[in-house]
Amino acid sequence: DINNLTASVAKINLFHEIWRKNPEKISRRFITTEMEYIFKVCRSLFDLLQEVIMKIWSRFQYIDTNLEVKKLKPTFSKMVFYNNQLSTAKEISDRFLIPMPLAEFYHRNGEFFSWLRSYRDKIAHGGNSIPSLYIMEDGFAVSTENEPFHGLHIWETSELKPNGLGSVRSVVSYAILNTLHVLEDFSTVIQSIMQLPPDIAPAHDVYIRGENLDILLELHKYIEEDAWVKI
Repeated sequence: DINNLTASVAKINLFHEIWRKNPEKISRRFITTEMEYIFKVCRSLFDLLQEVIMKIWSRFQYIDTNLEVKKLKPTFSKMVFYNNQLSTAKEISDRFLIPMPLAEFYHRNGEFFSWLRSYRDKIAHGGNSIPSLYIMEDGFAVSTENEPFHGLHIWETSELKPNGLGSVRSVVSYAILNTLHVLEDFSTVIQSIMQLPPDIAPAHDVYIRGENLDILLELHKYIEEDAWVKI
């Protein structure tokens, strides 16, 4: 999934290069379909993560054997929502009998997840595409004054064009970076509350390889100084 996300960002960059050379070869749907795919994959990663959490939690035992280990829900949404409302950390902890650090993990990532889920559901179930996309010399743009991209904090640091146009590179980077942050966040939290088995290969490092993974190093720049293509 991470390899596919980076490939989609690379394709968006490539489409713009092609458009600048020959505008007739690129249509808006080239970009909107990649954006839709990115949001769908980011959303699916939350439920893949929840599957991992469930499997790890099934092996969890409290030091105090009188405490109950309750089975977790199979989807991220069922962990953070109750009666269609985002739960507080205490509500999550009480409902699933989990340590507060894990409940706080769900709570602090719930707001971004809620935004991502809402947008993904509009695409998957409502048949809605990106409402408007603009092609300019220095990049593809979306309106920051209308939903679903209105109010995102990235527009405070990302340079906006006239009429409130924001960079497509910025918004897809926002979605990907926040999703990856959740994965990293969980890996830190679980180590703080659970005594894990010894390392399988303590003298070795594990690396992920892929043709476009170097794009990950650019995503923070796409939100800030490199939101637009330098001409």
